[in-house]
Amino acid sequence: MAKTSKKKEPSEDSHNNPSKESDSIPAGIPADPTAHGGVDRIRDILFGGHIEEYDQRFQQLKADHDSKYQELKNSLEQRSEEIASDLNSKADDLQNKINEEANQRNAAFENLSSDLANARQALTDDIEKTTSDLTARIDQLSAAKTDRLLLASLLREMAQRIEQAEDSSENK
Repeated sequence: MAKTSKKKEPSEDSHNNPSKESDSIPAGIPADPTAHGGVDRIRDILFGGHIEEYDQRFQQLKADHDSKYQELKNSLEQRSEEIASDLNSKADDLQNKINEEANQRNAAFENLSSDLANARQALTDDIEKTTSDLTARIDQLSAAKTDRLLLASLLREMAQRIEQAEDSSENK
């Protein structure tokens, strides 16, 4: 971590007593750290020979970070592709099931339609047969009724003749 340094405001004492400020700076370092590569010298004093080690560690951490980042990115891309493939597969399976069910329902509908048409035809045939049978029975009953009427008419005529014959035999 980088240390932040705050620039001290010179106090009135430091203006009056310049030896106090120079007492805190080691010998050989200029009072103005920015003068003549002073920053580099301060860094050398603070970190000394460890700066290269810190740079190497930083580079290694950066490389490790980049490597982990790339691994994670590749893993996420692979997982994303697997999920997309799985979703596509499941969507295809669902579409196939829907198509299969639709085909089954269409076949069932066609079977029901065929059964209904057959039942309608059978019912029509039964109605026609029943109507025909009923018409034949009505005709038979009409014929029987006609025969009865004819018989009744004949019997009346015979009765009249018998009456006339009796009346004519009594008158003679």
